[in-house]
Amino acid sequence: MLSVSDEKIDPSRKGNYAIALQPILIHSDKTTVDINEVAGLECVEEVYGVFDGERFRVRVIDIGLGFSEVCKFRRPILKALPQGTVMKLHEDCGDVVAIGLLSALGYGSIYRVDYRG
Repeated sequence: MLSVSDEKIDPSRKGNYAIALQPILIHSDKTTVDINEVAGLECVEEVYGVFDGERFRVRVIDIGLGFSEVCKFRRPILKALPQGTVMKLHEDCGDVVAIGLLSALGYGSIYRVDYRG
C-alpha cells in the first residue's frame, strides 16, 4: 500500500501530469512505503489516485499475469495502480509513454498532460 495523502490537485501547480490507461505494475517488499522506494515508479513525483467525484483516492490492486500452459505453473501476481490513476511525473523523464514494471510489454501505458497554466 502506498502512503500518499488524499488531496485535491491545486490547478496552479504546473508540471507534467499523466493518467494511467493500463494498470501500472509496481513492486515493493514493504507494506507502507515512500513512493521513491517503489520499483517501477522512478519517473513519478506524486501519485494523486483515482478521482471518485469528490477527491482523489490512491488504490492499489492485484494483477495476475496469467498461467503458463507450457510450464504448467501460475505466473506471478503483482500489485498495480489501476487505470484512471492521476500522477505527476518528474521533469527529466522525457517522452515516456509507459511506466512501471513490464512497461515494454504493454503494461502501464499513460496519457500525458503537460500543464503550463
